[in-house]
Amino acid sequence: MAVLATIARFFIQYRIQLKASFSFDDACLALGLGTLTTAIVIFHHHIIKFLYLEAYATSLVTTGNVIPEHLGIDIANIQGEYPKRERLVFSLIWATVVLAKFSFLCLFKKLINNIRNLEIYWWFVFMANLTVFGYGFSVDYMWCPESSAVRK
Repeated sequence: MAVLATIARFFIQYRIQLKASFSFDDACLALGLGTLTTAIVIFHHHIIKFLYLEAYATSLVTTGNVIPEHLGIDIANIQGEYPKRERLVFSLIWATVVLAKFSFLCLFKKLINNIRNLEIYWWFVFMANLTVFGYGFSVDYMWCPESSAVRK
């Protein structure tokens, strides 16, 4: 849905309105699309694989069977890597949300050009969003200890 919305926006701006310049709000939206795509790729490539391997290994252990050596499944490694990848995906998704907000803020900044009171309000909202952006990135890493330290 986000990919289609981004493509539609760029199509409307550059084909219908014939806007030639690439502005900062366009860059925020394109970067947000890139972080969303990266998060989806990491999620499907790594996290889904970890979940399936962990479910398979757990089902073998709970039924009293031994994990076959030729599969090379190391539960401790899977459980140690999963939180790292999960935090990375959550951070990228958070960046996507905030970059979409910054795209709208930059567009709004163009609309309120030369209106002093609204420009002051815009800077207040921009700094508040920048603070929330930093907090959203740091909260996953501040409150979650490294998985390798927990497992040892």
